[in-house]
Amino acid sequence: METMDAILKRRSCRSFTDQQISDEDLHRLLVAANAAPVGMATYDQLAISVIQDKQLIDKMEQAAKTALPDMRAEHPVYNAPTLILVSAKEKSGNYEPMHRMSVGCIIENIMLEAADLGLGSIFLMAVPTLAGKSPAIREAARVPEGFVPFAAAGVGYAADSAPAHEASVDVIPTAYVR
Repeated sequence: METMDAILKRRSCRSFTDQQISDEDLHRLLVAANAAPVGMATYDQLAISVIQDKQLIDKMEQAAKTALPDMRAEHPVYNAPTLILVSAKEKSGNYEPMHRMSVGCIIENIMLEAADLGLGSIFLMAVPTLAGKSPAIREAARVPEGFVPFAAAGVGYAADSAPAHEASVDVIPTAYVR
């Protein structure tokens, strides 16, 4: 698939089938994650947890819904059978925003590769950050000590198909400074 095709095909999937992704597809998603640009090459400041345990995913959803009772979605991970959770070392100061940006790049790489593989994906922030406040959930998800979950990619087979985005430069207001 051409890069722009994957970009235009990538959509936020809000309904997944129960079918688990293959180990081969998971491997390709993790290769894409590890190929993401990371600020100042601080790879040791990031960690990835692959969560395919339905009970743990349910606990994460429940923790998020308890922390945020007005959450609208009954299943805020939309029944994604795989969560690829990205955590960053707990830091304050100048580097913390850089880690958040690096996590975003990692998640986007995963989602673009998912589109290329014909998988659905969604960028999740509320569930990982809210559920990540629980030491028991962090331990079950194998988040290293001193790391904080920032985001996750929910990945699986989309229950519904969505059309690709239209190529455009008019969606986001753009100022040209020449």
